[in-house]
Amino acid sequence: MRTYNYKNYTHTQYLVIDIERRRNRENDWDNCSIAVCALDKKQDLIYPATEYPLINALDCESFLNESIGSDNSPYSSLQSFRMAVYSEEEFVEKLFYSLNFYRQNNTQLIAFNLEHDENILKTMFHSSGYPFYYDDEIRNISGLKGPFQHDGHDLMQIGIQYKANKLTKNISMRARLLETAKALDIPVIETLHHSAQYDCWLAMMIFKKNQENLMKIFHEYAA
Repeated sequence: MRTYNYKNYTHTQYLVIDIERRRNRENDWDNCSIAVCALDKKQDLIYPATEYPLINALDCESFLNESIGSDNSPYSSLQSFRMAVYSEEEFVEKLFYSLNFYRQNNTQLIAFNLEHDENILKTMFHSSGYPFYYDDEIRNISGLKGPFQHDGHDLMQIGIQYKANKLTKNISMRARLLETAKALDIPVIETLHHSAQYDCWLAMMIFKKNQENLMKIFHEYAA
């Protein structure tokens, strides 16, 4: 059975997201699942990476094959998967009110290739009748503002910087999620890649490790 606690995301300053899309039976791209992970303003973990499968996944055979019955899947059958899915409108409603629960600041998004996932999530919000950014003109019946700032953190930029650094040493690297994690000495499980929950967790680890490295540099210059 599905459970959702609005207090899980109280005081969220940073929301890490990963959205998995697959082609449906008409060969169009559909949103199949979204995972989110919440950090507070001190960048401490509020709530771990949690995946919310979306109802569109039921029309995406490749995603169902990946998600049901595998060793790492919580779904043993199609029936158990059906019981877990959210409509996009239902997910947006819950996330919107969660981020407004005891809200102190606007939330900053974090993702690898942020523009891609941010645009998808923004479309989900607007098509469900909810404001996305704090200054959106659209308002829903609650009158609450959109939860998000415009200035998120694109982790791909970290990968691009490491790629440039390695190139000076004649070492090739692709600015992708797994390669960026490896460059930061974060262990990866390649078989879990393209699972929304795992990729969201990995993105969170990249953000935190890069912030730790930056703080070391700041302290060295300040010393």
